[in-house]
Amino acid sequence: MEFTDALRALVAVYRSRADELLPVYFLSPAVAQVARAVAYAGVGVVYAYLAATGRLARVRADLRAAEVAPPGPDADPEALRRWFEAAAPAFERLVVPEVVAVLGATTVLAVAVFAVLYAVATAAQLRCCLATLRSERGTTAAVAGARRHWRPLLGLAILQLVVVVLLTGLAAAPVAAVVTISPVAGIAAGLFVGLPWLVAVAVVRLVFVFAAAAVIVDGTGIRDGLGSGTRFVRTNPLWAAGYLVAAVGVFVLVGSASAVGGAGGGAAGALLGIVVTSPVLDLLKVALYADRGGGIDPPAPPSATLSDQLRAGVRRGVDALTTFVRRHPGLHAAATLAFLGGGLAGWTLAGPYEGLVAASIEARLADHSPLSAAVTFAANNTAVAVGSAASGLAFGVPSVVALLFNGTLFGVLARLEVAPAVLAAFVAPHGLVEIPALLVAGALGLSLGGTGWRALTGDAGRTDVAAALERAFWVLVGVALMLAVAGAVEGLFSPYYFRPFLG
Repeated sequence: MEFTDALRALVAVYRSRADELLPVYFLSPAVAQVARAVAYAGVGVVYAYLAATGRLARVRADLRAAEVAPPGPDADPEALRRWFEAAAPAFERLVVPEVVAVLGATTVLAVAVFAVLYAVATAAQLRCCLATLRSERGTTAAVAGARRHWRPLLGLAILQLVVVVLLTGLAAAPVAAVVTISPVAGIAAGLFVGLPWLVAVAVVRLVFVFAAAAVIVDGTGIRDGLGSGTRFVRTNPLWAAGYLVAAVGVFVLVGSASAVGGAGGGAAGALLGIVVTSPVLDLLKVALYADRGGGIDPPAPPSATLSDQLRAGVRRGVDALTTFVRRHPGLHAAATLAFLGGGLAGWTLAGPYEGLVAASIEARLADHSPLSAAVTFAANNTAVAVGSAASGLAFGVPSVVALLFNGTLFGVLARLEVAPAVLAAFVAPHGLVEIPALLVAGALGLSLGGTGWRALTGDAGRTDVAAALERAFWVLVGVALMLAVAGAVEGLFSPYYFRPFLG
């Protein structure tokens, strides 16, 4: 197989098996959402402890008695500095051993959960790539791959991190030693050491990239996978270099596309990373390695044009969204109650802080750039919706946490807002679309939670999980369309239409 054949194979998979490939890559933001849920739980425990021991009440009393008044949302940096200096002794009451211990344990647990689930998601994604490249059902293979291959992939990820840290330490040590003698000489040493370090890290990265592919294609463990990855890079240097060039090219293209959104490019780039960067590079590395280990048999590209496929995908996403809403009113009621409950909790929790902390929608809109904001809102909310829904596979708990958190945040901001009428006027136009879309995503997470529970108890097999993922993908296409509309309204219309009436 030529390198260009691998490129054609990944394009064919993308065009003919997107609804099997992309749902598995929605697991990436889901992993982050599960880890955040762990962090939120730790913060909640800390808040409850501080409230129960009276420390929060004493901090509020100290802040109200401070000689420096709390700054407003649009205060200048000097006013903020004076207030923080006056308030620092009050906040020191919160730094107690119990709080440090809980937050430390929460951080360790969240990192561990993220690492394990990252390996599970990676195993599912790479196995899905191999299956679709061989014209097999990707989502079914992904479920099997997640169970079988996550341990060696976790080991490879940890080992890669250790090697890169060691290489960085070896490169940084002599530079640091020279800097202590002469800063100018230190800069020269950094330039001298930097290129070999970069080459070494690139080679290490390539070895581990194809070691992961070997684990999936050959079904090996850490040691054999690492050996196979090393041999592949050594015996196929042009293909390995081609993969590296392709990776740089994809990152440049995605970065360029993201830059069109200006300041909103970061959110757009993160979303493109989920649906473009990661699947493209995974398909390419698996295709290149699998050609040496059993070959590939990619599906034929569809006869329809790309524009026809996009139109058909939009229609199918809208149909899946409306069907899901119509068939699951109970799930949507539960999601709505969770969101409203979070809003009520946020409103209540923020009550004691009125007069101490202020929020201002006008201040947040001071540097508003309409196009950039529209891109940011649409991309960020879509990523949140995808993570909230897909994380529901963990028995629905992270989806509920996401709904509670978003509701709580909204309740806090509403209670502390200095201009409630302006906030209500700003939120109303896009909120009519955005909030229902996020509630649908939450309800979808609860639905996937039921699937995850049935899979745990043995009442659902891998084909059931695969079917649920594929259905969820099309519902999320509909949700993404709603959030694109909401983002455009929020960026281009919501900040302006009310000003002739409210100022």
